[in-house]
Amino acid sequence: MGAYTEVTGYQPDLQKMTKGYPVNNLQQLLFKHCFGPVEDGYFGDETERCLNDFKVANGLSADSIVDQATWAVLNGPPQWVARFSGTPSVSGFLLNWTTENTGCGTIPAHTVTSKCWAFERANITTLSLDWDFGPTTDQPFSTSESFSIDLFSLFPADGQYTAVVQVGLDMETLDYDIVNKQVVV
Repeated sequence: MGAYTEVTGYQPDLQKMTKGYPVNNLQQLLFKHCFGPVEDGYFGDETERCLNDFKVANGLSADSIVDQATWAVLNGPPQWVARFSGTPSVSGFLLNWTTENTGCGTIPAHTVTSKCWAFERANITTLSLDWDFGPTTDQPFSTSESFSIDLFSLFPADGQYTAVVQVGLDMETLDYDIVNKQVVV
């Protein structure tokens, strides 16, 4: 293995086989975004793999280079990592769903929200109000969180509807009918 090149300065361009405080900074920021390698100050194989995974997840080219565009994304807030755990379901008149953290303990819980709304299937321009759901603390998002909403709060009248639940970038839909004040799935 060749020798590592010492780098200095504030967030300089980096590549494999560099070492020093800027590499420590890179590793800390990768960890903040849940892609972190072991922080050792050396840009080796593990840091390269973590960097390229991070870049791909954030729409950047997996070129093993830390340039100023990469630093800009690294310095930004972590992205949501909440996903559905299973699929939404109906019990009585409640729409229920569970979210789970896909492995990042550095994202404050209050930044992870679910959204729910519905529309009439016969007239998709008739939308219900958009409801937000989420924990209210700054603690890291727990392994899983369960949520529910009364389907009558979306649309109280008889009709055919589609409920939409969004968690992070994931979205699920569920068709349901309200007939004589009863929810039919």
